[in-house]
Amino acid sequence: MTSPAETIGDRIRQARGALTQAEFSTKIGVNKNLLGKYERDESVPGGEMLARIHESLGIDITWLLTGSGQMRREEAPAEGPSSPPPMANDHRLIGWLTEMIS
Repeated sequence: MTSPAETIGDRIRQARGALTQAEFSTKIGVNKNLLGKYERDESVPGGEMLARIHESLGIDITWLLTGSGQMRREEAPAEGPSSPPPMANDHRLIGWLTEMIS
């Protein structure tokens, strides 16, 4: 088990794991220098960037923002046809974050 990361920059670094900044920045479609600013907590990623990190590595956005919970959400068994899609909550969170940052 990994130790909890204190800042969002720490958690981004932890999430990219063995990938270099160049590899990860290419994967999420951002300039390597901007990724470095995120990791040094000189800049805060917006909702779109959080979504890219989530989609490229399966990182839980709540964990990325707060450090709470698991870094990667485990797949939950389907509860039936009325179950919301697995990312429904993340999309609402991204919308809320985008409004708050704007």
